[in-house]
Amino acid sequence: MHNKRRPLAQRTISIRPTNPEKLYTLLRDRTWHCTRELVEQVGHTFAAAKFYLVKLGYEIEKRRKPGAQRLWQYRMHLENPKAEKPPRRDIDRTA
Repeated sequence: MHNKRRPLAQRTISIRPTNPEKLYTLLRDRTWHCTRELVEQVGHTFAAAKFYLVKLGYEIEKRRKPGAQRLWQYRMHLENPKAEKPPRRDIDRTA
């Protein structure tokens, strides 16, 4: 734990993006993304991240993948005027 020995100004902070941040980044291109892709990129709890984005006001569509019975696809609309700012932490990432 060499990080404790260095002065605070010299420590590096590694902040991983949250699941809502990952999902927003993936869906902001407005194209359809299948469930498998969302699980790979966001994780198995992508539904919770989807719920969080919908709660912020983002509209996320869901449809069956054409030609597949059990697969779903999702996409997000960015033009939604009631949506808040993209999800992000209020932490200075440059520190």
